[in-house]
Amino acid sequence: MKTLLFIGDSITDSRRLFLDTPHSLGDGYVSMIQSRLLDSRYRIINRGHDGFTSTDILRCLERDCLSQKPDIITLLVGVNDIAAQLYGGIDRIPGEFEAVYRQILSQIRASLPDAFLILMEPFAFSRPREYLLFHPYILQESRIIRRLAKQFCCAFLPLHEQMNSRNDSLGDSPLTTDGIHLSREGNQLLADRWLSLAASLSLIDPAALPG
Repeated sequence: MKTLLFIGDSITDSRRLFLDTPHSLGDGYVSMIQSRLLDSRYRIINRGHDGFTSTDILRCLERDCLSQKPDIITLLVGVNDIAAQLYGGIDRIPGEFEAVYRQILSQIRASLPDAFLILMEPFAFSRPREYLLFHPYILQESRIIRRLAKQFCCAFLPLHEQMNSRNDSLGDSPLTTDGIHLSREGNQLLADRWLSLAASLSLIDPAALPG
């Protein structure tokens, strides 16, 4: 049996502690991945936390990740680091964000050398327009995560440009509820992107996916 662990912020959390769902997976992309992987070979764990920054991920890494002994780890974090910089007056990007993200990957590699990591690109939509302020920081974080993915032999899943392009093409922001968090359609798209990447890397058996 493969253990698939998802860690990150509210996008991953998606109300997991407030809903009566199997194994507290929430109602977002993680639960949608679980519903598509109709195979007893896969055990899925959601350890996303609403509001988490990269520093919070590092602080809870032993409890949420290392102790679970996962085979595949997916990390999505970065938007709250941007909010801390813009609204909290904390200088985090690029220096602190890169240092903390590097520590996260270093600790995972030291404790779980055989685990495969998928690093998801953080994203923010262009509506409401206030989130356009996030975009330059997203691009900085993306460059950092891409570089670290190469250094630590991780897969990188690009999302920011693709999610925005799809959302803008459909009109009226169907993929997001508020410019950051995802609607059901947005979560479904994120789940589809993850499953496509995982299947292409032979991390999951395509035969485990329905039709």
